[in-house]
Amino acid sequence: MISMLLLACASTQATPELETTPASNTVTASWTGGELRREDYPAEATAQLERMEAEYLMTRYQTEVQIAEGISLERLVEAEASQNGVGIEEFLQSEVESKIEPPSEADIAAFYETNKARMGGRSLEEMKSTLFGVILEERRGTALEAWVDSLKEKHSFTLNVPFPDMPRVDVSVDDDPSIGPEDAPVTIIEFAEYECHYCGQSKAVLDQVVETYGDKVRLVYRDFPLGFHQRAIPAAVAANCAGAQGQYFAMHDKLLANQVNLDDATFKTYAEELGLDIPAWETCLTDPAQVAEIQADLQAGTEAGVSGTPGFFINGVFLGGALPFSTFKAVIDQELASR
Repeated sequence: MISMLLLACASTQATPELETTPASNTVTASWTGGELRREDYPAEATAQLERMEAEYLMTRYQTEVQIAEGISLERLVEAEASQNGVGIEEFLQSEVESKIEPPSEADIAAFYETNKARMGGRSLEEMKSTLFGVILEERRGTALEAWVDSLKEKHSFTLNVPFPDMPRVDVSVDDDPSIGPEDAPVTIIEFAEYECHYCGQSKAVLDQVVETYGDKVRLVYRDFPLGFHQRAIPAAVAANCAGAQGQYFAMHDKLLANQVNLDDATFKTYAEELGLDIPAWETCLTDPAQVAEIQADLQAGTEAGVSGTPGFFINGVFLGGALPFSTFKAVIDQELASR
């Protein structure tokens, strides 16, 4: 149990400092009669290097946060256990494990029905033992997280790891769909697509960002269909054509909520549920300008250094992948504090 709480402390080796702001006039290659400087790199190559630098700095920051939090919580738990006159394992058993309710037959059946598409055709009876463990582990994680939160509140726990000075990439919002005021102090540009599982995971985090920061944040969505996802472009077209009737994010949400079913018939069902003018929507689907717009987004993202989805630029600061709310919060709070 304690290993779950202190997972972040598994590795505490020092990370070497790297040069993070190389001079643009540095000579990186030379030959008889010529030389190459960083300032001569094409924009796409420079963006790629800046993205890699941002990824390193963010990974280092997140790792230090995990280390600082893990060590601190370990000490807090040790102190709490000592005050109660018991060992750490016994204390966690009493405070967390003993309060977790094992899943009932009804819980398992409900979980099976909700996730039936992921069961590979196996019956409830075949999956019962496995699902018992899955549900129990989820409850254990939830209980542990709630208990840790209460421990932090009790001891006024705060983290003060300094946020790194991140490189910035100039990325246009274009005329793509957005949520929030155009003059918001923080603009988040997301490059994503509808067949990407991690893009679907990120939606809940972005919803939390919008709910938390309100008019302080503008969220812009730009298409970045990956070549090996055959339904990414058709889904993007379906959303954009819904947007032509003022229903972009309504369609967007439906597509991300059911990523395993992105066929044309499902798109039309969604369009009908949204009350769209179906003939106009279907005409829009065949407009070559729609795919051209998506390809323009893809090119813009590539030039900015995006190589996978989702990719985010927060006032030009790059974040890649399905990241927790805490990571977005760290960048956004830094941006707001600097204004």
